[in-house]
Amino acid sequence: MIYKLPDYKSLEVSEKVADYLGIKRNLLNTDDIIDWSKQIANLPKVWQQTKGEGIKIAILDSGITEHADFDGAIKGCVNYTREPDMTDNENHGTLIAGIVGARINNTGVLGVAPKCDLYIAKVMDANKNYDTEHVVQGLEWALKKDVDIVSISLGMTEYHQGIHDAIKDLVSANKHVICSAGNDRKLTFPASLPETIAVGSIGKYLISRSGYLGCGLDFVAPGVGLWSINRFARLHYIQSGTSFAAPFIAALSALILSKHRKTTSRTEVKDTADLKDHLKKMSLDLGGVGWDGIYGYGFPGHKSVQIESEFVSLLDPKDLTPKGYKKLMKYLSHT
Repeated sequence: MIYKLPDYKSLEVSEKVADYLGIKRNLLNTDDIIDWSKQIANLPKVWQQTKGEGIKIAILDSGITEHADFDGAIKGCVNYTREPDMTDNENHGTLIAGIVGARINNTGVLGVAPKCDLYIAKVMDANKNYDTEHVVQGLEWALKKDVDIVSISLGMTEYHQGIHDAIKDLVSANKHVICSAGNDRKLTFPASLPETIAVGSIGKYLISRSGYLGCGLDFVAPGVGLWSINRFARLHYIQSGTSFAAPFIAALSALILSKHRKTTSRTEVKDTADLKDHLKKMSLDLGGVGWDGIYGYGFPGHKSVQIESEFVSLLDPKDLTPKGYKKLMKYLSHT
């Protein structure tokens, strides 16, 4: 079978290569890309119960680029940088927003919580620069907007009292702050705070891509080989980073909150401690028994998930025509 990527470039790939790239069709009668991360977390089954309806997620990052995948999703925006508007000039915030809440619309990708509400605070500019005071303002804005979850994929090497205070205010109001843990084998701030949920990264083999992060790491999630929307409003294949694992857990948490609000449950999710407990119960333990400094409590995916050789088969040029292989390599190198 031949698949065609819905992008500005025509690219046909064999079924084996499509599987490697995480392309699955018609699981929800949609042409949106549902990549490996959603499949391995058993999300198509979860989406039968909830898609994150009624849950507000704030993303503090580099802004967002307009795309059909975000139509109706963005409920609030604010820009704290010196740049003139919300446009994502760094190619970070848009990728994160796509992982969280890209809509079902037969174009582009599908987010983990495709019916959640997005609130975008632009705190980082095109050069990856951000002022800590702008991060504080973004957190305070999120609290004023009464969001349920805040996703932060900014890592700092030094403690900042103002950011900590703003996070404590959010947590005191029963909001959940989920942070990327860092990519340099050291837990970064604010993921290092006890009030946050710190997330490391894994790839398709469910092997850590962030390494030993030590005390404070809570969970790991897919952060390698994901599909999203980039700042040019095109499909983008993400190579790696805990920046993209944190929004996965943020959106997964939205599914948990949404489901609990829809149904009567014996186990409530009142605060971040409750949310962590729920994520622990869902987690596939990937390292030593129980918590460890590489995987935390594991990956909050489906516990019965099986890793098959076909699922993680390596990309083989023989699966493509020479012309098709050249197109694929060019596509991946320019996105």
